[in-house]
Amino acid sequence: MVTFLIFFAGVFMGCIGTGIFLRKREASVNNRGSASPTLRGITIPDSDVVHQRDKFAAIFSSIREGIVVVDKGHNITFINQAAGSLLRVAPAEVLGKALELSIFLFKESKPYEIKTQELLQGVILSTDIISGDVLDRFSVRTNDGKSFPIAFALTTLLEGNEIAGAIMVFRDVTKEREIDREKSEFVSLASHQLRTPISSINWYAEMLLSGDAGRVSKKQKQYLDEIYKGSQRSTDLIRSLLNVSRIELGKFPIDPETVKVKDLVGQVCRDLLLPARKKKIKITENYAPEIPAIAADPRLLTMAVQNIISNAISYTPAGGHIFVSVAFEGTKDHGGTKTSKKDIVITVSDSGYGIPKAEQPKIFTKMYRADNVKKLKDTEGTGLGLYIARSVIQHAGGNIRFESEEGKGTTFYITVPLVGMKKREGTRRLE
Repeated sequence: MVTFLIFFAGVFMGCIGTGIFLRKREASVNNRGSASPTLRGITIPDSDVVHQRDKFAAIFSSIREGIVVVDKGHNITFINQAAGSLLRVAPAEVLGKALELSIFLFKESKPYEIKTQELLQGVILSTDIISGDVLDRFSVRTNDGKSFPIAFALTTLLEGNEIAGAIMVFRDVTKEREIDREKSEFVSLASHQLRTPISSINWYAEMLLSGDAGRVSKKQKQYLDEIYKGSQRSTDLIRSLLNVSRIELGKFPIDPETVKVKDLVGQVCRDLLLPARKKKIKITENYAPEIPAIAADPRLLTMAVQNIISNAISYTPAGGHIFVSVAFEGTKDHGGTKTSKKDIVITVSDSGYGIPKAEQPKIFTKMYRADNVKKLKDTEGTGLGLYIARSVIQHAGGNIRFESEEGKGTTFYITVPLVGMKKREGTRRLE
């Protein structure tokens, strides 16, 4: 995003891209006794202020990104022409109206949950910058029922040291989404083409190792072991790439059935006991007794839980500990008292290497591995597991979040709606 200084209506408004600061003009008396506006002690003639105002008003009108400014009550105080065109509204008609009446912002995995008011309030209360890029899958639905994907940044508007509202900068990413779709289709095609030769390598390596083609020497067996392990890693990578392409193309089905979450998580823990024992890692399980069976796709839920626990094993040093639990996560009233059971939360906490704070925003990015584990010999991985796990759960109506401290460990929380997953048709299952 381009960062630039803004003057608007004689007011200095800081920098888009780093936070917006609204500072009123001060007045000082010059040598001739007339009042002129100042900025940080610099006297500015009124004619210059008018010139700057007109100049930046013209810039705002020419910017292709949509810009909307709201006050603390979420009412629109400024909207540029690009925002009006994107939202299919006349800027003059929405001034003074609540932003949530013009921008219906939602996650594509949950199209009926409008996030506009929630995100605005979060920015105004916390002064954080909230953003959504092409891969975060946010869209806007306009008043005429049309929708389009967007990338956006939402940040606090300050007047002096006081919060005055928020500013939103957004753009239509339909073209970027189409390019991303074409890349996913290419990856899918290439992965399919690679599968056959890799399968042949696996098969012949297994034959040679088992002695079906005759005896092999100790040295030859070592070489064959390396070939077999390498082909297995390639097979895992191809499988992950195929899953990523199916996720991004939206081609995978969701087939809910009655699932006991405690039993499913327990089975995943048992399946992963061998790699945990090899590193002398202890897995402790704890399940709330009243967890009911829910409608869920067992294949998808198993995949997500397996990825998270496998990651915990991979990124916990030998002799470490992993804690797995299943419980309720309730909604709360304003006093913090639980009022209802809303989600089932699966918690996976480890005593591992942790994630550096500066790298935590990138942890769900495809092919990303934190710098503090890249050079470790016992932590091989594709960098796709967390991306796949979160994507699968979000498509099914849940979410994954985490807390981490470098050198102390990481805790992941997988939330699954108590109402269960909704069925969705698709052409290719995830593997």
